[in-house]
Amino acid sequence: MKPADRITERPSSTWWHGPLVLIFFVGLRLLFVPATEPVLHPDSYVYMSEANQSYSDLLASFAGKPTWRPATYPLFLKLCGVQEATDVNELRRVILLQVLITSFAFAVFSLAMARHGCRTRGGRIMMICLLALLSLTIFAGPWDGAILSESLSLALLLIICTAIVSLRGTRPVPPTVEADAVECESNGTNATSPRYLVVLLILCVLIALFQQLRDANVPIVACLSSLMVIYFAARFRRWSRPTRIATALWLAILAGLSLAQSRAAIASGRADWPLTNALSLRVWQMPGGFETFTSDYGLPATLQPLVGRFVWDGWRDQPEYMNWLAERGRRSYLQFLYSNPAYIWQEANAAFRFAAEDATGNELERYFHPSEGSPPLRLHLARATTDLLTLPQRLLTAALGHHFFWPILGCLIILAAVILLREQQIGLLAAGTVLALLLIVQVLTTMFLDACEDSRHNVLAYFVMVLLFWSPVVILIDDIAARREAAD
Repeated sequence: MKPADRITERPSSTWWHGPLVLIFFVGLRLLFVPATEPVLHPDSYVYMSEANQSYSDLLASFAGKPTWRPATYPLFLKLCGVQEATDVNELRRVILLQVLITSFAFAVFSLAMARHGCRTRGGRIMMICLLALLSLTIFAGPWDGAILSESLSLALLLIICTAIVSLRGTRPVPPTVEADAVECESNGTNATSPRYLVVLLILCVLIALFQQLRDANVPIVACLSSLMVIYFAARFRRWSRPTRIATALWLAILAGLSLAQSRAAIASGRADWPLTNALSLRVWQMPGGFETFTSDYGLPATLQPLVGRFVWDGWRDQPEYMNWLAERGRRSYLQFLYSNPAYIWQEANAAFRFAAEDATGNELERYFHPSEGSPPLRLHLARATTDLLTLPQRLLTAALGHHFFWPILGCLIILAAVILLREQQIGLLAAGTVLALLLIVQVLTTMFLDACEDSRHNVLAYFVMVLLFWSPVVILIDDIAARREAAD
């Protein structure tokens, strides 16, 4: 089917759509999302302590300076005037700003999804309403009231996906213009698009900030960079020289930032805790696991009584263990994984089973329950919207098990991808691919690289899981409606 023969032409949006949707999301989330008091977690005090550093020290951590936490959230707190010993009023300012940032992210992302994913007015309204409900779930809404990095992680993820849609989100062009473009490319006279370069620069900044929110985001950025390498190789001959240079520089910068952050995590010791938890609570508790490390990888056998404990329950007080971890720990764990594919397969299955079942549980609510009294109304609302949007998932996992949920989710994603590919919505297709990879990578990263607070560390994956279930449903319904309109 040629672009000119499409079923339904996408109407151009008027100028007031964007501000109206932004006001809608800000008002909705100001009304229902923030907690009455800031939610503080043990990690919150660490972030506030890190915010006491100078701006130069925080910015230097992007280049690999060792710090106890990645730099983006402490830098955000410092910009808000928050320090280790701060009052509640200053923390309320942080919460308000988090609500506004996340509301803006949801607004622009919902507009991109509605414009490029739906062709009927009803479909676009359904998509915006879906994102509005998602913004109130336990995976998104309550985290704006917590002094933690989850709120900014979600906001930056949505803005990054919107930028990716903008990067390749143009509508199909008329045949004559398309033919002219192909002719220009075949003659090697295609010019560098200013919009491409601007969006590429914005993406570089956003991804750098996103990566520095959590060390576990480094594998996600690595997968995104891998996709860009494939895209770069496929388009290399069709791009102008400045575009090639800009894209190669973009990839090099991201690779350098990822390497610097990984080295800083190891040098500061902040990577030791999650690795120790993963070894103690998972690897060494399996039959023969501890014995394998003592015989093959030089782990001191005297540490046997500590197996099954968290890192702060004795491991960090053992000099012989800390020396082994610094000298051989990471290399030994990688060698163990390479030589035990059965363990990798077993843990991967356990990771996806846990994700399918835990996303529909109540584990995340404990972060927002007050110490005294009943939960606030906003938490009840978050639970209600979460139960509504995860109802099909709960029914599928209860009736058929998690092994059936993931193939069904994959089929929905593939059907939506076929529709987007037919409509030449490559930008939205690329953003969806990033989200699908993020879901897989974060679930696996949480399983293999940590064993503490799995639910909180998977919260982005849970949000993406629900989004990737319902958005294809809306796209399929919209496609059917567009065909009927064309037939009438």
